[in-house]
Amino acid sequence: MIGRDRLKICIVAFFAMGCLFDHLTTSYGLSLSTFVETNPIVTSLMEQGIWHVIEILTITAGVCYGLHSLCSTKGGAAALSLRVLTFAGLIRFFAGFQNLSVILQVVG
Repeated sequence: MIGRDRLKICIVAFFAMGCLFDHLTTSYGLSLSTFVETNPIVTSLMEQGIWHVIEILTITAGVCYGLHSLCSTKGGAAALSLRVLTFAGLIRFFAGFQNLSVILQVVG
C-alpha cells in the first residue's frame, strides 16, 4: 500500500509541475515582444485579468482531486482520477515544452 500511495503522490506532483511549467513558460514568453498567445480561452482570461487566478484554482483543484484519491478506498474511481491527472499533466508539460522551444528560438 505504501508504494501505491507514493505513486499517487508522484502523479499529483507531476500534474502540478506540468501546470507550473506551462504557466511559467507562457508568462515568460509573453514578456517577449514576439511571443503571442494563440489559445483563445487563455487570451480571453488574460483580457479579463483572471488568467493567474484560474491557473491557481486549476492547480489547486487538481492537487486536491489527486490527494482525495489517496483517501479513496474504491479502486476504480481512484485509478480513473489518477489517469486523468496524468493525462492533464502530460498535456501541460507538452505545452510548456512547446513554449520553451519557441522561447529558445526567439532568444537564440
